[in-house]
Amino acid sequence: MEFYEPSFTTQLAPLVKIALGQGPEAKYLRSHLDRAQLSHPVWDNVIIKNRLLATKFHIRYAASESEIETSILSHKSRVTGAHSPLSPFNTLSDLFPSGVISSKWFSKYVDDVPFAVVCSFSLANAENDAQLAETLTATRAKYLNHNVRFVAIVVSSATDSVGIQDRIAHLRQASGLANLLGLFHLLLLVESMETECEMLASSLLNALKTSATDFYSGIELRVKQRFKKYYTMPRSEVKSSIELLPKILETRNIVKQAVLLQFMHPHNIESSIPLLEQSYAGLFELLAKNVAHFFSKSRTPHDRKVYIQWRTLLDIVAIHLVRGYFSIERSVLAMNRHRSHVRAVTDLLSAHSQHDISIWAATQYHWFAELVELVPYTISQEFHEAKKPKDQIEFLGGLILSDGSVLVTSPNLLYKRAASELSTLGDSFLNSEPLSDRFTSISDILAYKIKLYGLAQESTMTSNSAFLASLDMLLLVDIADTYVALGDYKKSSHFYEEAQSKCTLPAWAAVYQSLSNKLLSAAINSGDLSTALKQLANLSIFATPIEPLPDFDLSSCSVVDLNSLSLFVNAEVSLFNQSLNHEVRVYDTVVTQIKLESAFNAEIIERAIPGSKVDIMLNNVVVKYDNKTVFSITDTGNQNEQIQSATLECNKAAFNLSNFGEHTLVLQMKHEASNTGWLLVTEMCFALTIGIKLESGEYQFGKNELVIVDQQKIGQTFDVYAPNQHGLSIRTQKELKGRVACKVFVKPYKPNLMIETESEFDSIIIGEKLETAVKLVFPESSLANVGCKSVKLLVETIVYEDMIETKELHAQANWDQMKDDEPMDLLEALQLKTKQRKHNLRVCISKSPSSMVPKDMKLKAVLYFKLIVTSALAEVSEYHIKQLEISVLACPFSPKLTITPCSYDDKTSSIPNPFVVKHSSEGLSMPLLSRAWLLNSLLQDIHGLLLSGDVSITETKFHLRSTNPEVSFSWLSELSSEDLTHVRQFVTSGRYRPTTTNVNMVASISFSYKRNGSNMENNFETKDEVFDMPLQDPRVLVHVDHIDALVHLCFTIENPTSRIVTLSTALITDIALNKGISWEFEDVRNELPLKQTITPILPFCQHKLEYFGTYVTEANNSNVELPQLQVYDMHYKLNLPTVALQANVKVIGSRIYIKH
Repeated sequence: MEFYEPSFTTQLAPLVKIALGQGPEAKYLRSHLDRAQLSHPVWDNVIIKNRLLATKFHIRYAASESEIETSILSHKSRVTGAHSPLSPFNTLSDLFPSGVISSKWFSKYVDDVPFAVVCSFSLANAENDAQLAETLTATRAKYLNHNVRFVAIVVSSATDSVGIQDRIAHLRQASGLANLLGLFHLLLLVESMETECEMLASSLLNALKTSATDFYSGIELRVKQRFKKYYTMPRSEVKSSIELLPKILETRNIVKQAVLLQFMHPHNIESSIPLLEQSYAGLFELLAKNVAHFFSKSRTPHDRKVYIQWRTLLDIVAIHLVRGYFSIERSVLAMNRHRSHVRAVTDLLSAHSQHDISIWAATQYHWFAELVELVPYTISQEFHEAKKPKDQIEFLGGLILSDGSVLVTSPNLLYKRAASELSTLGDSFLNSEPLSDRFTSISDILAYKIKLYGLAQESTMTSNSAFLASLDMLLLVDIADTYVALGDYKKSSHFYEEAQSKCTLPAWAAVYQSLSNKLLSAAINSGDLSTALKQLANLSIFATPIEPLPDFDLSSCSVVDLNSLSLFVNAEVSLFNQSLNHEVRVYDTVVTQIKLESAFNAEIIERAIPGSKVDIMLNNVVVKYDNKTVFSITDTGNQNEQIQSATLECNKAAFNLSNFGEHTLVLQMKHEASNTGWLLVTEMCFALTIGIKLESGEYQFGKNELVIVDQQKIGQTFDVYAPNQHGLSIRTQKELKGRVACKVFVKPYKPNLMIETESEFDSIIIGEKLETAVKLVFPESSLANVGCKSVKLLVETIVYEDMIETKELHAQANWDQMKDDEPMDLLEALQLKTKQRKHNLRVCISKSPSSMVPKDMKLKAVLYFKLIVTSALAEVSEYHIKQLEISVLACPFSPKLTITPCSYDDKTSSIPNPFVVKHSSEGLSMPLLSRAWLLNSLLQDIHGLLLSGDVSITETKFHLRSTNPEVSFSWLSELSSEDLTHVRQFVTSGRYRPTTTNVNMVASISFSYKRNGSNMENNFETKDEVFDMPLQDPRVLVHVDHIDALVHLCFTIENPTSRIVTLSTALITDIALNKGISWEFEDVRNELPLKQTITPILPFCQHKLEYFGTYVTEANNSNVELPQLQVYDMHYKLNLPTVALQANVKVIGSRIYIKH
C-alpha cells in the first residue's frame, strides 16, 4: 500500500500518546506497553470479530509532554468562528471548495490527537510535593479542555519510601487523579523493577479501555449533528467546472462516521461496513456525475486535483471495506468487493475512453495481495471444501463463482496478476491518473513490475503449497523477461540461469529448452560468449535448429564451466546375478550393467558456429555404491563391440569408450558379492570432453556429470544384454519381482544340502515314538573356503488343527541320541567335504493328561527342516530346506469295552450256596458272595492300520480295579483273542458279609504295538471306564444253544440275597407268534411246565429252567425272536430282568432275540 498515505490505510485503533522520560524504568515500561501496540499497520488479528479480547492501540511515544501538547494544539487552535484547516469550507484548505476528505484528517486521529495522554513524573523530596500536585492539576485541566484524558505515572525511588503512600494519596487528592484511573505509582526497586513495570502497564491499559470509547463517541456525535447544520460556502475564486453539491458534505460526514466507529470498536468493525458502503456509493456517484468535466479539454488544475483526491479516497474506502469483510470472516465477500471495485472504476473510465488504467489496476491487486498475505489462514477456510457454497468451484489458488468470474485467493498469484496488468505498456500509460506523478518513464513502470514479481516470488517461497511453490521458476523467468525489456541483459541472464537450475526434471524439458534460447539471446546481446557457448551446448540435446552465429569468437571462451548444464549422458544401471538367478548370495558373481547413450547432438553447435567440427568423448566412469564402494571404469580396453564385459581388478575395469558418441554402449562389470545386505548403485560420475575444431585452432571443454540413481523407480522387468554370434546386441527381459533394478539384496552364504527319508509314514499316533532314517546329501561342499562359524540342521515340529497351530499337543524331535529339539552340527561334515551321511530321527507327539483330543479331530504335524548358518561376521541366517507333513491320529484304533455276566466253564453255580459247605473251606464258615463276569474288548480299526498291516499288536493287557474296598475280584481265565476281540473272565466277591448291592468296577485295556519294519514298540492305553455292576439284585440269565430249528433254552434264576425269593414263571410265545414265529415245546426232555405259579428260590442259590423247542418262521429273518420267560417276584410285585450270556443273543426290554 505504498501508493497511499500510511494514515489512509492503517488499521484504526485508539491513539495513546506516552511520554516516559529518560529514567531506568522507561525501557521496561515501553517493552510491556508495546505488547498492546498493533503488530502491523495494515492488519492485526485483533480486528477479527469476537476472536481476540485483548485491546490494542496506536501507541506514539514522545520525548516530552510539551511535544504531545504541541501536536494537539496544531489541530485545536484557530480563530474563533473560523472553519478547521481540514474543512472544505476553509479557503486555505487543500479541500476548498469541492474536496471530500484528505489524509490529514485521518492523520489527525492516527498520529496527532490522542484520546489519552500518559506522562511520567519523578517524586523527589517531600518539599516539592505541592509543586508536583500543582503541575499535575494544571496538566489534567489543560487536556480536559480538549476532552483528552490525562494519566500520570509517579515514579519514586527506594530511598524515598518513608511515608510514600501518604504522599501519593495527597497527590491524588490535590490533582483530582483517581487511584488506578488517573494516577499510578511506581516504586523503583532494582530486583523487582521489571515485574512492577509489567503490572503497572497491564493496569494502565485496562484503565484506558472505556476512555477510548467515550472520546471517539463524542466526536461521532458532533459529526452527526452537522447533518442538521446549514453551511455557507465562502466566495471562491477557484476556477472549476465541478458543481458544488450537498452530496460532497454528506459523503464527507459518512466517511468520518465510518472511521470513528472503527476507533470505537476495534474488535468488531462490522457496524462501520454499511457506512463504508454508503460512502463508497456516494463517492462513486460524485465521480460519475463529474467524469465528463474531469476528462474534458477545458478542465482546470483544480479539477485535476479534485479528481485525484476523489479517486484516491475511493481506493481508501475500498481498502477499509475489504479489510472489514475479512475481519468478520466473509472472505469471498471481501474478494468480490475488491473485484467489483476494480471492475466499476474500469468500466467508468473505459466508457469515457480512458483505457490507460493498467498501472492503477496493478496497484489495486498489489495492495490486495499484501492484505491477503497478512490475513490468517483460518479466515480463508471458507474457500475449502467443507465450508464453500455449492455455487463455488475451488481450484488451485482461487475460486470460480457461479457467474463464471474468478477470484484469486493466493497472494503470490495476486502479485503476479498485478504484474500482468503491466504486460502491455506505452507512453500513454505515463499519463494515467492518479499515479502519473509516481511513474515518469517506462523504466519506472518496468522497475515496479520487477518489484511485483519479486514480491510474488517471496510469497511463493513461504507458501505451504508445493504446487504454488513451483511457480518460483516461472516468476524468475518473468523477472528476467522484464530486465530484457529494460535492456539489462546481464541481470536477465542471471535470473534466466537461476530459473534454469530449477527445471532440470524431465517433465520441464520444454521449459528448459525455452530458457536456453532466451539465455543464449541475452548472453549474445551482453557479449558474454562463455555463457552463450554453454547454452549452445545445452541446446544440443534438444535438436532445435539455431541460426548461424558467424562472429562467434571461441578464443575468448578458454574457460567455460559446463558442469551446470543438462546431462549429456543417458545412463541406465541394473544389478543382477550372473547366473540370472533371482537370489544373490555372498560369493555369487554380480553384474553391474550400465547402458550409455549420448544425448549430445554435435550438429547443433556445428550449425551455429560455421566451419566447426564438434566431438564428444567419454573419458571415464565412476560407479558408487551405498556401502562406500567405488568402482572405476577406464577407457583402456580393446573391445570393439557395443556390449562389453570386464571383470574388476583392484576396483577398476577396462572398457573401450571411444565409440560413445556414435552408438549405444552396454558395459557389464563383474564383481563378487562379499557382504550381506542391500547392494545398490547410488551415483554415477561421468568425465566428458567436448572438442571443437576450427581453422583458428582446436578447443576442448571438460564436463563432469553426476547422475543420482533413482531408488524409487519400480518396474516389472529389466533388460539383460548379450551379444550374439554376429556381435549384435540381444536384449532379454527379466522380472524384477518387486525390487528396483539398481539394487539387489545379497543374502548370506547357503550350503547346498538335500534331505531324503528312507521310509515314509502317512501318520503318527499321539504318544507314539516314530523313528525314521534320514539321509543328508551334500552335492557341493565348498564351505571350507567360506569361513562360516557354524552350520546346524534343526527340525522344528508344529502340530496344526485345520491349518491353525494348536497348543494342546506338544511335539519333540531329536537326532540319534541327542536332546529333544537340539540342532545337529554339520560344520565338520561340510569342511571334510562329506558326500552324504545317515542319521536316525525320532519324532514324538504328546499331550497333557488334562487335554481332550476327539477321535475325529483333523490334526497334522509338519516337520520343518531348517539350516541355521552363522557367518564369520556372526550373522545368523535361517534357510528352509524341506518339510514333511504327517497326519496326527488320536489313537491307533478304538477299543470298545463291555462287562457282561457269565457262568463258570464247568457249569457250576457262580453263587456259592451257604447251605453246602465244602470240606476245603477254612473254619467251615459260610462262603462269601461272588458273581462271575466277562470283560470284553472289541477293537474298531477306524484308521485301517491293523487291516493294512502298518501296525501290529504285540501285547494286550486288561486293567481292572474295584472302587469299593469291600469287594474284590479275581481272574478266572487268561486273556483270549480272536480277530479284533479280546475277552477275559473274572469273578467279584465280597470280603465280608454282603453289605452293598452294587459295585463300580474301573476297567481299561492297554496295547503294545509296533510299526511295520520298525523294532520300536509303542504303548496305547484306553481311558478308564466305570461299570456299575449289581451284586445282590435277583436276575435271570439266559443261555441259548441253537442247532437248525432246534433250540435249547437255559434260564438261570439267581438269588444273591439272604432271603427266600418266591417267584412265578411263565414261558410266553404269543409275542413271537405275532411276528410270524411259531414255537413248539413238545420235546420229551422238557421236565418243567411252561408255567409255574409258585417257585421258591433259596438264598444265595441259582435255579435253572431248561426248555427244548422248535420254531417255524414265515419270513427269512436274520434275527429270531425267542420265547420270553416272565419271572415275577411275588413279594416285590415286579418282573426280574433277563440278561444274555452270549454275544449272539440280545435282550431288548423283555424281548429276546438270537441271530439266525
